Amino acid sequence: MDTSTGGRIVRPLVAVLNTTEDVIALVCSVLEDEGYATVGAYIADFREGRRDLVTFFDTYKPDVVLFDLAIPYDVNWRFFQEQMLGGGFLPEERYVLMTTNLSGLKKFVDTIEAVEVIGKPFDLEQLVQAVRRAGTV
Repeated sequence: MDTSTGGRIVRPLVAVLNTTEDVIALVCSVLEDEGYATVGAYIADFREGRRDLVTFFDTYKPDVVLFDLAIPYDVNWRFFQEQMLGGGFLPEERYVLMTTNLSGLKKFVDTIEAVEVIGKPFDLEQLVQAVRRAGTV
């Protein structure tokens, strides 16, 4: 999992962008137990202008992004497409999407190459495997 760069150990960094504090804490903890470095942030902070997405990506340079697509799906899906994909931060396959309503979201998500779309409640091992696949694409 770790790679050595000039004598220092570098762990892959996963950005957990979600709408719920408890989910961010849980997912970060699980991923850190698996050897990943993590950073969490609230999607609403970016969408509502309290934080700058470009600065976030410039500062942290995540290898994989876990992005929660919450209700209203159309608003959050548009935000994801315009900001995350439109900003060119990472290739599409480096995003793992999470949602509470997998079937309701399917009509929006079929248009991208995200590694995986995971419905909540999700199996944490499934989530770790999705992150692992996204990090090795």
